[in-house]
Parts: sequence; C-alpha cells; structure tokens
Amino acid sequence: MTPSPSAGPKRRGGMARRVALWVLFGAGGVFAGVLWMGYVLTESLLQEQVQRTVDAQVYQAGAEVDARLGDAEAAVRELAARLSFRTLGPEEARGALERALEDNPTLYGSCAAFSPASLGRPAAPYLFRRGDGLTYRDLSRGGYDYRNHPWYLLPQGLDQPCWSEPYFDEGGGEVLMTTFGVPFRDAQGRFAGVVTGDVALEWLSDLLRSLSLPPGGVAFLLSGRGKLLAVSVPGLTGTEDLPRMREGKAEDLRRRMVGQDRGTLAAENPRTGEPGRVTFGPLPTNDWSLGVFVPRSALTAVLVPLHRRLALVALGGVLFLAGAALLVARSVVRPVKVLEGAAQELALGHLLVPVPEFPGDDEPARLARALETARKDLLRYLEEQERDAAERARSRTELDLAARIQKGLLPASFPRKEAFAVAGRLEAAREVGGDLYDAFLDDRGFLFLAMGDVAGKGIPAALFMAAVRTGMGVLGRSALSPARILERLNDQFSRDNDTAMFVTLFLARVDPVAGRCVYASAGHPAPVRVTRSGTASLFDVAPALPVGAIPGTVYRDETLELGEEELWVLFTDGVTEAFSPGGELFGVPRLEELLRSQKAASPEEAVDRVVEAVVSFEDGQDPSDDRAVLAVRLKAPDGGTETVERL
Repeated sequence: MTPSPSAGPKRRGGMARRVALWVLFGAGGVFAGVLWMGYVLTESLLQEQVQRTVDAQVYQAGAEVDARLGDAEAAVRELAARLSFRTLGPEEARGALERALEDNPTLYGSCAAFSPASLGRPAAPYLFRRGDGLTYRDLSRGGYDYRNHPWYLLPQGLDQPCWSEPYFDEGGGEVLMTTFGVPFRDAQGRFAGVVTGDVALEWLSDLLRSLSLPPGGVAFLLSGRGKLLAVSVPGLTGTEDLPRMREGKAEDLRRRMVGQDRGTLAAENPRTGEPGRVTFGPLPTNDWSLGVFVPRSALTAVLVPLHRRLALVALGGVLFLAGAALLVARSVVRPVKVLEGAAQELALGHLLVPVPEFPGDDEPARLARALETARKDLLRYLEEQERDAAERARSRTELDLAARIQKGLLPASFPRKEAFAVAGRLEAAREVGGDLYDAFLDDRGFLFLAMGDVAGKGIPAALFMAAVRTGMGVLGRSALSPARILERLNDQFSRDNDTAMFVTLFLARVDPVAGRCVYASAGHPAPVRVTRSGTASLFDVAPALPVGAIPGTVYRDETLELGEEELWVLFTDGVTEAFSPGGELFGVPRLEELLRSQKAASPEEAVDRVVEAVVSFEDGQDPSDDRAVLAVRLKAPDGGTETVERL
C-alpha cells in the first residue's frame, strides 16, 4: 500500500530536518561569535602592544636629540662664561673655541662674533669640522656680514640664549645646521658679542632610520616653524608628505606639532591613502617636534598566522554547515532567493529599496534585518560623505578667496615717468603666503618703494600682510622717513602680538629730481643695484630686527646718491633661498651675476628673467616659499606721469 502524502513518517522526517537546521544554525552562530570576539580581542591587545612600542621609540629618539642639543647648550654657555667680563681678543677666543670643539664632539662648529662697537672692528673667528680636522674662518671677511643673520641678531636683541631656526650655513660650514647663541659682555658689563655653537643636522636622518619601527612606519622631525628637518624614509621632502589626519590635511598635523601639542591621532599615508596612527610630541630642549606614523597593516601584521588558523576553522565550520544546509534546502530556497535579490539591489547601489521583512526570529529573518541595518548604515555613511565633501569644498573656496584677496592687495599699476619705470611680480607657493611689495608717488612727487615678507603661511600670514600694507601705505604718504615709518609700524604690530608674527621690510623713498634716495631695512635682504657699466652690488643696509618682533626697536636711515642710469631689483628670500633638486642654494651671487647681464633691460624684462632663472634652477620642484620681485629703472628725470599694469 502506498502511503498518502499526509502519512506520519513523512511529517516526522520534515520536522527532523527543520530541527537539525535550527541546531546547526544556532551552533554556527555561537561558533562565529566566539571566533569574532577572539579575533577582535586579540587584534586590540596586539595594537596596544605595538602602540606602546612606538611610544617608547618616540621617547628614545626625543631623549637622544635632547641629549645632543643639551650637550651643545652646556658647551656654549661655558664658552660665554669664559669670554664674559674679560678683555679677550679674537685670538684668545679662537683658542677657547678650539678647546670647546675638541672636548665636545656634538658641536659641528663654534663662533665668537664680536660686536664692532665693543672691539672697534668686526671680528668673528669661526672653527668648524672638515674631514678629520678643524677649519678656521673669519666670518667678518669675504662679504659675509654676520651682523645681518638671525643667529647673531636674536641673542643680541633678546639679550638671552636662544636656538635659531635650522638654516643652510652659506658662507660658513655650508651644511644644514641649527645654532645655539649666548650673548657675552665685556669687563664693563656692556654687550660684547655672541658665542655660538653649531649642531649639524645630518645625523637626524640616521637617528630616525635607526628606530625600531614597524614595517611601513615613518618617523619625522619638524622645526619650530614647521620645516621638515629629517625623515626616516628617503624621498619625502616637504610637509605635504606628512601623514594626513582623518579630519583634515597634513597642514593640520604640522600646525599642531608647531604649537607644541602632543598626542596620538588617526591618520592616513599621504601617498597610498593607507590608514594608520601618528604619535607626536615636542622636544623639551627646543621647539622641535617628533612624530611617528604607523600604518594599520603594521599594527595587524602579527595577526596573519592567527587569521589563517581561524580561517581554516571557519572554513571547516562552513563546510559542515553547508552539508547540513543541503538537508533542508527546500525549506530555505524561497527566503534565500529573496535575500539574494535584496543583496543584489544593495550591490547595484539601490539603497532606497528596503529589504523585505520575514516573520519570526529565525535565521532568514535575522539576516533580512541585518541587511536592512547595513542598508540604512550605508545610506547614512554616504550622506555623511556628501556633507564632508561639501565642507572640504567650502574650505578650499575660503583658501581660493584668501588667495584672490592677497593678489588684490598688490598694486594693480605702477607709476611711470621718464625718470623711472617700475615692474613687479609675485609667484605664490602652494598656499596663501605673506610676501608684499608696493610702489607709488607721494604728495611731494617722491617715488616710494616697499618690499616685505611675513613669517608664516596661510590665511593668518595673508591677513597680517594686508594689515602691514595698509599701515605702510598710509605712513608712506606722510613726511616721515623710511626709518621712522618702520618704527611706527613696529610699535603698532609688536604691541599685543599674540600670534607672534613678524615681517621683514625694506622701504625706500627716491627723489628723482635731486637724484637721492633715503632707505631703511627691518631685517630684509638688501636689494641689488646694477649700474650703467654693469656693476652689481647689494645696498648697504644696517642689521635690524623684523617689524613686530620687539617693541621699541630703532631703525636707521641710509642715503644713496643716484648714478646716471641704474637698475634696482628688490626681492624676498623665496628667490635667493630656492633649492635645486641636488640641494644647491640659488644664493645672492647667482642673482648678482644674472642681473649684470640685464644692465640695459627694462624693469619688466628684469623681473621676467629673475623669475624664469629661479624656476629653471628648481627644475620642476614645487616652490617652498613665495617669491616677490620688484624692479626699478632710474635715469635722468623729465616728463609727465603715466601708469602701466603690473605683470
């Protein structure tokens, strides 16, 4: 007899398959949950262990840097104590410098820069290491005026020991270094000069490369003004290569490090986009800051063997569950197909189509709810990404607007007479900077010239530049001399200067009828003067602090008699401090040589030749700083006034 479809054994068999399905899926869920919890817990513990190792490396590197710089400080302070309140000359100082270098291998070089007012003449004996011995050089000779450099000016003006911003020692040791300067006094207690100790920075890269970093880790060191001093990976050359924080760009990380902040943040590799974390903190000896980026792949690399074992276990479980699922395939075909269709909709990006609901609390129902949750989470994520993209676009728009404002603050035209012609040009770096220039006629018919460079980048520098130009434009049309104008500006901008920003300035007032020029400088590079015969030389400027550095600074006017026909070129340090791909400095001698060939050129041609020469010298590299050039052609005066548009 053939049993009917409703026979008992048939129903018991179907029930058994369903019970087996629930058991298998329940066991599989518990199995997967245990594996996942073990994975998450192990990964978290290993990440903490690797992070502690990175923190220890940061502390080790910072301690070694501080130890070296601390040794240099102690040696220089001892030198200053030997020279203070004694009548020692350059020769006696040279002997003390030699002993200090022999006793302190940390020092690359040391100098005793005497004040001309104390000694009666400039003298700066300087000893530095070259090969296996010491090389002597008097920095007061050979056209190198030590009185114009920050390593001398800052200790003199502040009247206290201080570290200089790292710089390339052109005319001295010809290496990248930082200098610790200590003022010393004569027997009467008056300022007699500055004793310095130079620390070459080549060892910083070796130090960072010696750290035991995880694979893909990058250690980097920033100066107090955000200059990249050293990096453990060759090929990274600027702050644009720093790790990017998740909530901003590399500039945000540079700003926090320059601000002497410390912490550990989520970040991304700027070249690959790989996520990771960056740990950073300041050094106690100076205003440098050290950072270490560790990619997430390095933090989890130790998990690979465990992941493989877990994968094998998971695969065995999946195969077992698959075998069990074959027994009940008919009972789950329909919900599986429905969920497959929902998953395909999600894969195609149809996030507005909801996942169908299933009654009960079995596996299909839970999977449907999980897919629905994933759909809603993904939809919220995409909405957040759209908002973030809009915010980034707004920030970029603000920077573009600031750049247009900066450009609009420059003069749209220059005065032109038969006695003179003027041309200027500004080549900005990647972001908004603070270079400025101006040229106009005052009420007396005098030609007023200005060139300046604000310390810093970004919107704060542009705003500071705007304020300085406004004040300079008002005072420039007064009867005040250039030196008095600088003093008025310094008193204004050094008062309550919470941003600690300052600007170097060169001001000149030319009387084309009398053939005379009065000028003054506030720490700005001296302009180049080219005569009709082709002789190129720098203006004789007195050393002075920048505007905004120290209240009450006094500046000095200089007078210059004009020749028959001359070409003047004013510029910012973005011209002379441009580097070739090989690390060579463009420098003032190269600029003078270029301008000697332009003795008969128009101001427009002279400006173009200077900019083209610097761009060619950099050979495709992005400029590290803005560069501004202002050229003036002076000749026998006669004729009326007209204007020409700037380049």
